[in-house]
Order: sequence, then C-alpha cells, then structure tokens
Amino acid sequence: MVERRETCSLATVRRVAAMLDIDPDTVAADDALPRGWQFVLLGADTRRSALRSDGFPGLGIPMPDLGLPRLMLAGRSVSFHADIPIGASVRRASAMQSLRHKASAAGPMAVVTLVDELHVDGHDSAAIVETRTYLLMSASKAKPYCEPRKALAGSTRLTSSTRFLPPKAPAQRTSRTESEHLGQPSVPI
Repeated sequence: MVERRETCSLATVRRVAAMLDIDPDTVAADDALPRGWQFVLLGADTRRSALRSDGFPGLGIPMPDLGLPRLMLAGRSVSFHADIPIGASVRRASAMQSLRHKASAAGPMAVVTLVDELHVDGHDSAAIVETRTYLLMSASKAKPYCEPRKALAGSTRLTSSTRFLPPKAPAQRTSRTESEHLGQPSVPI
C-alpha cells in the first residue's frame, strides 16, 4: 500500500471549474468537492525520467515489470461515502487489489485492479473509494492498414499553390430562377 498526503486546494478546484466552463467564483473554501472531481487528488507525482514509454505516469503503486508495454483503462467505479471539503487535508491510500495474468489471441496480458481510498483528516472511514481496472498488453504486432509509401504512390503532391476546389466554370443558364418566374429581376448572390 502507498500512502500520500494531498490537499483539496481551492486554487486547483477553481482551475477545474474554469476548465469545465463553470464560473470559478462559484466554488469556495469548505464547499463540498463536486462529485467526480476527485481526480485532482489522485494525480501521480512521477518524475519525467520515470514515465512509461507511452508518457503515462504509471499506476501510482510499485508493480513488477511485466514486459507488457500497452496500457488500457478497462473499468472504473467510484463509491461516495462522504463529502471532501475544499481546503481539507486528505490521506490517499492506494493499493493493488488484484493482478491476474491471462493469455489472449494477441498474446499475453495482465488485468490489474487498483483501489484508491481518500480519507479526510480526522475521519477514519474513507470519504471516496475509487477502483480502476487496467489491461496491460503486449506490444502490437498488427501491421498498418496500408504501407505509407504505397498509399502516396500516384497521389498529387500538395504545394502552397495547390487548389482543393475545381476551377469555377462559367455560369450557363439552363433554367429560370424562382424570382424570374415571379416576374422580378434576379439578383446575384
């Protein structure tokens, strides 16, 4: 289990509100953190040199190297037991609930389930429990739909003078417009 101390800071919650196009002035210290916004308390503090090859900061807990470079979120559930006041100090406890190895047609894979509990200081029971399940998969052996060089063979090279629309042909009138039917002169648009 990994434990971290977090602060549900007003500044961070205001930034999330702004990101969601909600007036940041509508949130204040001691208000309840809106449901679903607990992600601000679950962020990783992974050093850049320790990022996964795909840029993901990792799962936040020590885990053996399984040799499975691809990662996909497979499921997530959240249980809300109490509110987290904005400005509160929070203890985050993270643990691996399960790790199962599986075989698939695409190769070996693992199913990892993690649990994060958020405890407001002064309370023994968790305010929020979030469970996430990830699939870790082997490197893809799939080939691209088409070879890039073959896809470009015979295509037109685009330059700054390339026109994307065909040139306008001279207008030829083959029928009368509605205004001409009504005896009014037509006006070009």
